[in-house]
Amino acid sequence: RVVESLGLLGRLLADPQMLVREAALSAVGAFGTAGSPELQGVVANLDVPLVRVEAIGTLGKLGPSAAGHAAALVGFLLDSDVRTRVAVADALLRLRSHVLDDVVDRVGELLHHQSDRFRATAAMAMGSLGEAKAGQHKRTLLKMLRENTIG
Repeated sequence: RVVESLGLLGRLLADPQMLVREAALSAVGAFGTAGSPELQGVVANLDVPLVRVEAIGTLGKLGPSAAGHAAALVGFLLDSDVRTRVAVADALLRLRSHVLDDVVDRVGELLHHQSDRFRATAAMAMGSLGEAKAGQHKRTLLKMLRENTIG
């Protein structure tokens, strides 16, 4: 029954109506890791700006099967929409035990971005990855905190 429901939802992930896609993404995310068979449909919606935030959130809920797409999420930390950037941090929080070091390094590079807003969301995303992974960048994070509280 779950497989049948997911199959129906999977078809809705490509619906021409964005509200339908958004609802389907939310429903797939509600299945958690059991929603993994629809991973490719969720990933395809990362390229659709109107449902991107929901697609990112759903990706985070799919668990280990989605970890291979964590690197694609890093690029969205440079999105002009703060909701998108925060959704990435939330998704990385859910995926953190499965995120590879190269993804952590890419987030770490954004801690040096020239824009305050992108540095701030990169710091949030780094925190979402957990102390063990964020610890590699603790000097940069401490420097950012000092600059923010002193400056």
